[in-house]
Amino acid sequence: MGRPKKSLSLEQDILKSAVIDDSSIITSEGGKSVPDRRSPDWSKHVLSHLEPDEQDKDGKFPKTDALPRLIELLIGPILRSESYVMVHPTTDNNMRIVTQHTLLVHDHLYDMERTVTGVGEASELKLVPPYNLYPAAISSTRALGRACKMMLQLKNVTTAEEIGGSVDEKDESLITPSQIKGIEFLTKKLDIDMDKYLHSRYGAYNDVREVTKEFGSSVMADLNKMRDGTLEIPEEFRNAS
Repeated sequence: MGRPKKSLSLEQDILKSAVIDDSSIITSEGGKSVPDRRSPDWSKHVLSHLEPDEQDKDGKFPKTDALPRLIELLIGPILRSESYVMVHPTTDNNMRIVTQHTLLVHDHLYDMERTVTGVGEASELKLVPPYNLYPAAISSTRALGRACKMMLQLKNVTTAEEIGGSVDEKDESLITPSQIKGIEFLTKKLDIDMDKYLHSRYGAYNDVREVTKEFGSSVMADLNKMRDGTLEIPEEFRNAS
């Protein structure tokens, strides 16, 4: 009675697959040859399968919700797709939320299972309205998009959700309610006269809602440094005892 055959571990499968020359594997779609996944033409080939409504309005960036369809079309069935929040938003981290998304797919080319993990983040203080109301959803979508791009082996491709909603560095729109809330919280925690401090930096204004979003981000950054002890709190802005 012979020895039972050993089953290859996932690591062994990966090493075995790594030495396979993709160019020797005949692949086709409707009689047309498919580029090697390591080819510069691979990303273009993948994106050519997008429908018009699966791209942004200018047709420059793919939408994240289209990528799982491309995975099942070009790579193989998705066996598992799940996410969880790694970092929850707090005033101590500038309301930053970080989400991780894991995909498990059966790759039909190598007849093996592949796992990839993508990470996405967002902050209501860094998003323009109305996106600033949904930082958790945006973080989750960005994580899924990055996991999908890794599974599809896309190079130099950005999804619409990775850029959508982010504050432009030159944005002159007004400060958001979330920024005002954060500034109020930190100035109170640091015992700083908020109005006096903001007037000294921004100049004259009748209401804090008149200042710019970019200014609000700058103030939040400095207040966080004061809280962390990396920036000294000017005595002239402390509340009178």
